[in-house]
Amino acid sequence: FLLAPFIGGAQTNSAPFTPILIAPVRGKTKVSNLANKKIKSLLDLCAKTSIQYNIEMKIYYQKRVEEGKPKMATINIIRNKLLSRIFAVVQRGTPYVNTLAYAS
Repeated sequence: FLLAPFIGGAQTNSAPFTPILIAPVRGKTKVSNLANKKIKSLLDLCAKTSIQYNIEMKIYYQKRVEEGKPKMATINIIRNKLLSRIFAVVQRGTPYVNTLAYAS
């Protein structure tokens, strides 16, 4: 189950993907045809909503953007964070605990 977030990230194509060919590939990377685009769009909406309403994600997003990192790369990282949290909650079988609420 340790690879579950990575498998989920690969299946939804939230992990960066470049086609593997013999010749070097120029140009932008694309969403793979093997990706589940419906889940990817839902994860994208979840990431954008968590940036608005989750304090931890909002602080992380603002910090990365102020450092000059691309916004979409940061949203992709947040997407993967959400995906790993989802898999962790399912694997543990317990509800999500917001540890930030207990921080002093």
